[in-house]
Amino acid sequence: MLEHLSGWTAAVVLALSQILLNGLRTLNIKHITNRSIGKAVLSSNALSAVYLANTALGIKSLLEGDLIPFVGFFIGCTLGVWLALRN
Repeated sequence: MLEHLSGWTAAVVLALSQILLNGLRTLNIKHITNRSIGKAVLSSNALSAVYLANTALGIKSLLEGDLIPFVGFFIGCTLGVWLALRN
């Protein structure tokens, strides 16, 4: 599944997944503090799925010596935190 993702395509995927990861993490914390068990479990599962895919793509890129995706990773981290804190 990940064999077609490399270079700038992987960078874009990592950026978007990092933004999604930060949004889901914020949503999960909100549901936990509101004691919404069902919503907390669902958001936790979604968070775990995005985290797993993000980690797999990052490790694949690193093992192949492709460092371009990490540009997207750091841009996504930065934008994700900024968007999460802004809301």
